[in-house]
Amino acid sequence: ESGELRTLTGTDTPRGSFWSPDSGTIAFFSAGDRTLKTLRASGGVPEVLCENVDGTGGGTWNRAGMILFSTRTALMRVSPAAGGCTELIKSDPGVFRAHPVFLPDGDHFLYLQGAADDGRTGVYVGSLRDPAGRRVLADRSSALFVPDTPPSHRGRVLFVREQTLMAQTFDAASFELSGEPQPVANHVGFDNNRSHIAASVSDDGTL
Repeated sequence: ESGELRTLTGTDTPRGSFWSPDSGTIAFFSAGDRTLKTLRASGGVPEVLCENVDGTGGGTWNRAGMILFSTRTALMRVSPAAGGCTELIKSDPGVFRAHPVFLPDGDHFLYLQGAADDGRTGVYVGSLRDPAGRRVLADRSSALFVPDTPPSHRGRVLFVREQTLMAQTFDAASFELSGEPQPVANHVGFDNNRSHIAASVSDDGTL
């Protein structure tokens, strides 16, 4: 709220940081020792959650305290309270999975899957109970979801198509798209190597 910039100790080589739902804690990957860590936004000593992870595929945190993150080939899950990092979607040779984003129910999530076969590439939806993914978009882009009015399951999914940030109506209960995608911003920052949008959106729609 102050707009003041502060350096948090113990975060010398961070990548892929993401917030807890209450905005009180930051999770991040440490490139120096290949770990996933959490740290209170007010400062302190980082806590190690998982080891031997590279953090190039990002993560997401639901209100029940579950963290989902990517090792590029697999999707992993861990609870900061319970500990123990386990595979949710196992590695598949020639396929990478990255940039998971929880949907409002805290069970389902969007993620990007890439493969040599275009028919297997795109934005998928999976769940903690049934991780087998279902493709909802063919675009090779990470995706964001913003509800129309929190905690509504209706909203819009954001993704990049030809350097343009697009928004399309999406029902996070039926997992169906409707209408035509509409442009939101041109020449949005995009990491072609990781197919990651340089953007973030809050539940109130602030982009």
